[in-house]
Amino acid sequence: MTYSAKAVEWAMRVQEVFLRAMSGRQPWLQVAEVLGLSPRTVRRWRWRYEQYGCAGLFDRRRRVPSARRVPLADVQRLLQLYRDRYAGFNARHGISTKKPAGNTVCVCPTAS
Repeated sequence: MTYSAKAVEWAMRVQEVFLRAMSGRQPWLQVAEVLGLSPRTVRRWRWRYEQYGCAGLFDRRRRVPSARRVPLADVQRLLQLYRDRYAGFNARHGISTKKPAGNTVCVCPTAS
């Protein structure tokens, strides 16, 4: 899997700071400050860097797309329907609401 340019830039920055700390030029607490991370997170990332090298510095959550991802064609079809057929509708349309008397009224549009 290829990572975005932003992810690669972040991994390079982390690697640069880690190498400075490993050579003894920078304390590990300062590494946490520079990167904007907690000391615990830096310890975790340090372990990953020692185990996996530069590949351990990439955000693993971005690696695999979600299994629940909706296909792009379905999203485009839904947006087209919303623009063309249901223009002017808002979040209150399509749900049941109660009148003060307790009767239920559906404000769903009728099929034409």
